[in-house]
Amino acid sequence: MAGRVSAYDKLERAEKHISEFEDARNIFRQENADAVQFKGDPKMQKRIYFLSKNLYVRPDVPLIIGDAIHNLRCGLDHLAHQLMCVGTGQSGPFGSVSFPIAEDSVKYKHGPRGRMKGMRKDAIKAIDALQPYGGGRSEMLWHLHLLNNIDKHRMLLTAFTSLYGHSVPKSQRVRTEWLFFRNHSKLAPYYGGKIPSLKGLIVPSEIKIFPLKAGTELLTIPNSEIEVDMNFVFDIAFGKPEVVKGNPVLVTLRQMHHLIYQIVMTFERDGLLR
Repeated sequence: MAGRVSAYDKLERAEKHISEFEDARNIFRQENADAVQFKGDPKMQKRIYFLSKNLYVRPDVPLIIGDAIHNLRCGLDHLAHQLMCVGTGQSGPFGSVSFPIAEDSVKYKHGPRGRMKGMRKDAIKAIDALQPYGGGRSEMLWHLHLLNNIDKHRMLLTAFTSLYGHSVPKSQRVRTEWLFFRNHSKLAPYYGGKIPSLKGLIVPSEIKIFPLKAGTELLTIPNSEIEVDMNFVFDIAFGKPEVVKGNPVLVTLRQMHHLIYQIVMTFERDGLLR
């Protein structure tokens, strides 16, 4: 049973799709960099920034995301198949084997957990310890499972847009610059003794605005807080299922990839795959 674990191949393929999505997201951001306008409120001395148009997401983006999700889920199933090969001493294939994931602990115990029959006891114990179900330590695997099931039966509703962040308001920027200079005074010579400017710094939005559409108000700030060039950065988020609704796609995929990679590495390190 020695040799490269095929789960790694699936994770590598998932990584390629994730990188492809990141490229598409960067293009999406560039194409919508001018999608914000503002209007003034003379009485309140405030400026209101709003979305001037609907943001366009390429139709192939959900396909890229679906491919990444499918390969992440397959990575777990390949891991389960390898554990079955080791447990039975046979090369397979085992058609009914899949990595057990469930909605909650009760359904896990009485449902998919039975698919591990044939694995070594230490392998079953290691999977149980992960708690791969809703509310468990590895709840993210349940989210992955839901997303994969949606993509298998219909188009993933992922092409929803959200506000990632915007330029830091003036008073916050000035305060941050001063604190940086005070706490890193030894670096002053590298900046000619001047406080380095943080103009252009993007801070995450305090309010989750999702989904976006033309006319959506993004930020209201006093005139005194306005920077000359206020920039807004948009993101692509999941639309369904509810447990991941509004979550940024790239961050979520990277977290899932990291979790599964760590699981495979740990199982391999502990001798469960040979």
